Amino acid sequence: SVKTVVLDKTGTITEGKPRVTDYIVIDKTVDVLAVAYTLEIMSEHPLASAICDFARKKYSDIFDCDDYTQIDGFGIKGIINNDEYYIGNDKIFNKYGITDKKLLHQINMLSKEGKTVLVVTKNKEVVGLLAIKDPIKPTSISAVKALKEKGIKVVMLTGDNIDTANTIASEVGIDNVIAGVLPTTKQAVIKEEMSKCDGLVAMVGDGVNDALALTTADLGIAIGGGSDVALESSDIVLLRSDLLDVLNVINLSKRVLNTIKGNLFWAFFYNCIGIILASGLLYGFGIKLNPMIGSLAMSCSSVFVVCNALTIN
Repeated sequence: SVKTVVLDKTGTITEGKPRVTDYIVIDKTVDVLAVAYTLEIMSEHPLASAICDFARKKYSDIFDCDDYTQIDGFGIKGIINNDEYYIGNDKIFNKYGITDKKLLHQINMLSKEGKTVLVVTKNKEVVGLLAIKDPIKPTSISAVKALKEKGIKVVMLTGDNIDTANTIASEVGIDNVIAGVLPTTKQAVIKEEMSKCDGLVAMVGDGVNDALALTTADLGIAIGGGSDVALESSDIVLLRSDLLDVLNVINLSKRVLNTIKGNLFWAFFYNCIGIILASGLLYGFGIKLNPMIGSLAMSCSSVFVVCNALTIN
């Protein structure tokens, strides 16, 4: 009965193995990479590991950090050498009142390449940029195409900005994109989709930020290898980190339901005929059923139902 499938982006459509593609220093008096490394090494966000790996390869330093804080939907910040540093998405521009058009253009150009851009600020001034790209899984394109061919609406739900989201969506063939969503508002988006959908809504995700959405949807599906919170919040856990298994789940459920209906039909149809014969209602027409044959027929009915169920394999 699933008519809408909502997909998280990172780790669901993409491989969940992001890597730093661009490292841009704006203020050369600041060791931007060391600052980013210092803050991200304390974070559990999927993008944090990409920055830490990149910093290790560059043999970057780690500073002492005080007042480390995670800002939901924005990023992280901390005090390093009495200066306040922040690393996260460009939503902070509105909060800090940053209006540098050249900088905004640079971020937009990177976003249109399907990259997630993280901004590094010192005392509310931008000192550097880090662009991160997460490759799309090889099977995501075919999975989305197959779901759409079944008449299922596919929606991509992500916290990334709209340019990055649209680029990834166009690559995999998704027409419905909801971007820039905070973890706490993903649940509201799912509720809205449920109110608009004629059938059921399935949510597919892998991260901590997907937990609320997974529990709210009619069907929560966790991608294999996802966070423990996501796995506990879902109704179905896929063993592989492969979107094609979402299609397999839907196909399997339809096959099981059709088999149940078939078994019920044949069991009732078969037994109704047998009971009429065994009760002697047709004895006046010379039709009767020997109890031994009746016993054998009953066994054959059970064998037929079991064999029909085994065809699901």
